[in-house]
Amino acid sequence: MTTLSGAVLASALLLSFSANASAQLRRIELGAAADYLGWSSMVPSAVGEGRDDRIAFGTHWALGGTLSAWLGRWVALRANATYAKSSLVHSEDPFHEPQPREVFLDRDVRLLSASGELVFRPLGPRSRRLLFLLPVVPYVAIGAGATWIDPLFGQSCDESAGQLCGTVFTSDTGAYVLDRRTVPTGLVAFGLDVPMHRFLGLRAELGNRVMRSPLSHVSFDSNG
Repeated sequence: MTTLSGAVLASALLLSFSANASAQLRRIELGAAADYLGWSSMVPSAVGEGRDDRIAFGTHWALGGTLSAWLGRWVALRANATYAKSSLVHSEDPFHEPQPREVFLDRDVRLLSASGELVFRPLGPRSRRLLFLLPVVPYVAIGAGATWIDPLFGQSCDESAGQLCGTVFTSDTGAYVLDRRTVPTGLVAFGLDVPMHRFLGLRAELGNRVMRSPLSHVSFDSNG
């Protein structure tokens, strides 16, 4: 097995609603989110002929929701879930090539992530002026969960018969299979809450997801 880091490269937009709760909870927040994600390579790079080859999920949008319970004015517990349709791509390094050549290995990969996080306001709940204009409340979030990866959407396979349940492909570093599986996921993020009303606000978040690679190395015998 290999390991990889998946990065949330753009911000998440969150619409939140607050309501008074019990004496133990200051408020409950329910939100809807749209994330834009980019992924690092899942396999070691094979550099040759001036190219940096990579195997990764393509950049994509994800839709989801959050439920937060504030334990006080500084700390909250947050449940987070997202769903996305992506693709598995073999390409040159997009950070060095303005228009990298891409080969689609699997055009229909479904990703479902869920995590629990601790949210902390390091500067307290009082809003600060961003660029002397926009009131914001900074926060950091750290948590863990799992991501379910399905490269065979709408299809079934007989794993009991020893079949590979996923997409098999080759790269410069060997042969791999993208399995249908659930992998552990961690999250570290920094965000800004933008209060608009007592019961309404916006949230922008930039973070990084770290997860175990869903790829398995494949060895072929004499029978293939």
